[in-house]
Amino acid sequence: LSALAFSGHANEEASRGFGQMLSLCAPCPVAMGVCGTDPFLLRETSFSEWLEAGLEGLANFPTIGLVDGFFRADLESSRLGFDQEAGALSLAADKGFFTIGFACRPEDAALLAQSGCDALILHLGLTENSEPVGLIGNRLFPKYQDAVKGKGSSDPLLLLHADHVNSPED
Repeated sequence: LSALAFSGHANEEASRGFGQMLSLCAPCPVAMGVCGTDPFLLRETSFSEWLEAGLEGLANFPTIGLVDGFFRADLESSRLGFDQEAGALSLAADKGFFTIGFACRPEDAALLAQSGCDALILHLGLTENSEPVGLIGNRLFPKYQDAVKGKGSSDPLLLLHADHVNSPED
């Protein structure tokens, strides 16, 4: 979990490297993960600067969606919750960024879709190979689909992420 922790201004750290990425990746667009729960993030200022510098997309990564249980509840109650990530992506969409939401639960996917995300990466979970490949995803994906079809949804592109998605059949 230490990779998910921010020290100082996490987004400033991440943005230091995207200047080089822009030139290396040209003419392809570049997106950056933004820590939406970072209390040091000055969203309006940072987003404007990043957009002006040529950054085209933002994603909510690292995300507290990867954290569960009591620690997640503590983060949520400390105003460092998933709603902060969704709010950051909503503002980013309003500013003109292409937004990519990473969701680990159907209710998080619904919140991101309502926040105007252009694409969602739906985490279907990890497996210890105790179930047939694809079985977990086949149960969870319809729940995600139902969750993002809500009122005010941005009708995002849905992408899948899981260690057990290895083929189109999965």
